[in-house]
Amino acid sequence: MKRQTLRSVAGFVMGMGLLGGVGVVATSTPAAAATPNCNTTHQWAAGNYNNQRTHLKLPSYTGGLTTCYMGPGFSGSEVYALQHALVKCYKRDIAIDGQYGSQTKSALAYAQRQEGIDDDGLYGWVTRKSIKWPRYYSSFHTWTKTCRRI
Repeated sequence: MKRQTLRSVAGFVMGMGLLGGVGVVATSTPAAAATPNCNTTHQWAAGNYNNQRTHLKLPSYTGGLTTCYMGPGFSGSEVYALQHALVKCYKRDIAIDGQYGSQTKSALAYAQRQEGIDDDGLYGWVTRKSIKWPRYYSSFHTWTKTCRRI
């Protein structure tokens, strides 16, 4: 009788584990939901150019975390930095106004296609590491007229 009880308990535990697993899969959230929203910019050191230190200006989350998310409806310096990249590095004719609207989304989708990644027009960590960014002289904050990836 003990053996049958142990089997029943083991079956019950395994069944609950499977049901619990189903619950986890059913309630999981998209990666973007776990990624903080971009809300500022961060200067990323980009080595020397013409014997001068340079940096990239990247969208970021407070504290310098450059893994962040943006999409339509966002506004601020983080969108402004992205728009500069799209105009200077991808020659997109969009307003640099700090507003993530349909023009910014379309221009980002173009840049994403150029880099061979999903062209959804949304900004996340894959886009951050894949697209080119304007390179600025650190001492003068002027554009070097070059672009590079991080």
